[in-house]
Amino acid sequence: MFTNKYLFFFAGALISFTSCKNEEVAQEYQSEVGGLTVSFGDVAESANGLKTTLIDNKVNYVGSWMVNDTILITDFTTTSKYVTTVSGPVNAKLARVAGQEKVVIDGPKLAYYPGENATFNGVDGFDITLPSVQKYLEEGTVSDDAYPMMAKSNNGSLALYNLCGILKVVVTCDVPQTITNVKFKSRQHRVRGKGVATFEGEVPSLVMPSLSGMQSVSLDLGDGVVVGPEGKAFYIVLPPNTYSKGYKNDTPDLLNEVDITFKDAGERFYSLTEDLEIVRSKVTRLNNNIDIVVGSGIDGNPGDIVD
Repeated sequence: MFTNKYLFFFAGALISFTSCKNEEVAQEYQSEVGGLTVSFGDVAESANGLKTTLIDNKVNYVGSWMVNDTILITDFTTTSKYVTTVSGPVNAKLARVAGQEKVVIDGPKLAYYPGENATFNGVDGFDITLPSVQKYLEEGTVSDDAYPMMAKSNNGSLALYNLCGILKVVVTCDVPQTITNVKFKSRQHRVRGKGVATFEGEVPSLVMPSLSGMQSVSLDLGDGVVVGPEGKAFYIVLPPNTYSKGYKNDTPDLLNEVDITFKDAGERFYSLTEDLEIVRSKVTRLNNNIDIVVGSGIDGNPGDIVD
């Protein structure tokens, strides 16, 4: 799994994948001469869509590979899984999974990560699944399998581009409280489940079916995270879209909301104060902090989102 995804200052990156033999996985995975090189080039202001780049107020989102991260690659005739054979924020190497057919290197190709959550649709993209639960590892991270990427190429180079954006939710509590779950709930757009990943020209695109009813995606905090006056930031991966404030068709149901579950006080919801624009490959901060005052946000009415 692609992990250790920290937010920190980052000047540039050059990451490449080459197929070669690695003793850690030599018995499980085949290698091939020549192989695929996945090149990311320099991370610059004009290349914000590249895989390792997610700008959050000039702070870049940078990732690190784990051995056996899976990338699904198709040459439109053959579709096969490849895995990384090294760990770390380094030039990763790919090896073809044993039993998988070799894809044509010098020709049109598409690739998708994470490879376990996709199938080639036989035409121009991948049928993919966004998870309903994203795992919280520590502050400044997103869930290992929740942040998909896609590439296309006509040669031995694959540049993976982000398909989703990230919502940053900052929560403060005047008295320390344990939070076990942060959820984004929508009655407007799908935020999880089946979708189709393709390219529109040179730009990757994620298309989710229309939504009837309600969907939610949860950030599972395990045993809980203690939040006090200094605040904590939580990151949730969302499909690109405009998530509107207000209510659905003049009903009491909010179009979009953030729900927070407290270990000792149950779930409370918070409405959007402005429309929320989630953009591919960008971190978007919720308009305001969710400032929770014990006695207001926990013991009675839902707390307000305030500056």
